[in-house]
Amino acid sequence: MEAGDPPSWFDKLTMRSMGPVAQQAYFLYLGTKREREGVMDRIDYIEFPSNNRPLTSAFFQAAFGWGVVSYGPDYDGISNAGIDGGVDQAPEKVAAPLAIVRTDDLDAAERRVVKAGGVITRAQFDFPGGRRFHFREPGGNEMAVWIATHE
Repeated sequence: MEAGDPPSWFDKLTMRSMGPVAQQAYFLYLGTKREREGVMDRIDYIEFPSNNRPLTSAFFQAAFGWGVVSYGPDYDGISNAGIDGGVDQAPEKVAAPLAIVRTDDLDAAERRVVKAGGVITRAQFDFPGGRRFHFREPGGNEMAVWIATHE
């Protein structure tokens, strides 16, 4: 296994024989090696589904002082929340809040997600300012990975 690659089924089986301290050290090594190489995929956006986008956005403004920028009838961006985010009212919105990971290579990220046991739930698609795909990790959480596009 290369540093930065998710563990294969064989690696996972082998790691079962390792103690928890050895496993943590191994994953710390892989993570720091990726950081040194400048390959970092980080959560940098969260999307909140809403059945009433204006009310949800107004709530966030009133309760937390977050800024809101409307991008049309179905989507508002939120700012000053500690992480960028949005409120989605589109018919195809996700059912629960969606953590979105930013990457510098969408295809490579998709391969890593699948190799690690993730299931693609929405194929790559374009949106204003980027491209992304959705997946479900083995524990059941739906997430997305995106890359910025420069037009």
